Amino acid sequence: MNGYKLQADSYRAFLSKETDEATRADLEAQIRIFEFLASCTDKDIQRLYNSSAFNTITKGYMAIAADTLEGLTDEQRSSLKGKITALLDRYTAGEAEAYYYNH
Repeated sequence: MNGYKLQADSYRAFLSKETDEATRADLEAQIRIFEFLASCTDKDIQRLYNSSAFNTITKGYMAIAADTLEGLTDEQRSSLKGKITALLDRYTAGEAEAYYYNH
């Protein structure tokens, strides 16, 4: 059992007690997503990320980090925001993940 399976099971427990239809629909969607992720290998997860489906979200996190990091000039913030696009194109998800764990 992996963490995604545990998360799906956790949402199932909430779903069994939930009566609000909108909340139930959201929980059912979360369960489907986590069940799918539970079926994926680490390489599959990297392939999903390499699909560029998450690039805008990643850029958003980088922009938030750059904008909230104290001491940076506007030029440095802009440079960081631009660099992420090049990095997403240059490195695979596996390479970026390995870099993160080793630095």
